Amino acid sequence: MRPSPLQLEGYLVTELSFKAQPNFEYDLENPLTTVQPADLTVEVALAEHQDDRLRRNCDLTVELADPIGIKFPYVFRAVFTGFFRISENYPAKQVDLMFATNAPALLYSAARELLATVTGRGPYPSVTLPSVTFLPSLTEVAEQKQSAINDARPARKKTAAKSKTKPARKTSKN
Repeated sequence: MRPSPLQLEGYLVTELSFKAQPNFEYDLENPLTTVQPADLTVEVALAEHQDDRLRRNCDLTVELADPIGIKFPYVFRAVFTGFFRISENYPAKQVDLMFATNAPALLYSAARELLATVTGRGPYPSVTLPSVTFLPSLTEVAEQKQSAINDARPARKKTAAKSKTKPARKTSKN
């Protein structure tokens, strides 16, 4: 075991709302619907410290909405702000991906524990957030690289001149 290159210096819960659904019908014979990643709204906002690139913040919002109270026994919204320091020994090329992947994961685990505790005090069984990953897929990485390349290209000026193309040459076989 070794220390992580990403150290959590602290975090705040900046918003927490929780409600037991009054219209939810709990049936002991039919277990509750499990919360799936697609049921949640999870938002992440990342920021660098203005004076120190190795100090960063991450805001994480986790929300479960069920306006009519049929699918889930609870609705909730939790917002966390985490403060992080990155090891100066960590390779500079990998810092952004490591931070974007691990910072929200650390806060998400704090959200899982907080929401399990709060829902565990309600009239229905507690809710456990599902396991998720914040590691971008290979497709997302390729799209981000292409976007960065496009953003780095100088803007091309459009001209009114028509481009000329030569017709394809025909070849004949004898």
